[in-house]
Amino acid sequence: MAGTMSAVSALNTAKAALRRAASIRERAETVVGEVVEAVEVSAGAFGAGLVRGRWGAVEFLGGIPVDLGAGLLLHGIGFLGVAGKHAEHAHNFGNGCLASYAATQGAALGVRMLQQAPAPQQLAAPRTSGLIGADPGGLTPSELGQLVDAAQ
Repeated sequence: MAGTMSAVSALNTAKAALRRAASIRERAETVVGEVVEAVEVSAGAFGAGLVRGRWGAVEFLGGIPVDLGAGLLLHGIGFLGVAGKHAEHAHNFGNGCLASYAATQGAALGVRMLQQAPAPQQLAAPRTSGLIGADPGGLTPSELGQLVDAAQ
């Protein structure tokens, strides 16, 4: 009888270990999925920001800013099923492009607000090049150097 109890106990212990392993696996899948999503959204925002920083306010099909256009196009690809089982990745990259567009709009609004009512204390001169409604140029080497100096 003692041998039977230990076999039942060992079986229960093994079942509990398998349940725990399954739980850990499910949590790991969730975490990995969230990390992949964050990387894809960030990559979309980075790419759209890179285009804007390098080439300025690039327009796409009839005056739509490229980051907005790319975001809408990628979401369309996701919604229409063109990407198949990978639609969520198209949505993630699209979200990054839309985030880039929203950040650009927010920065442009901040610049306009600053120009209308200057802040009593500024750490650095506002950057207006490459923003919506501003000169479409990128950072000059001097501006880049000032940003690096200010960050240190």
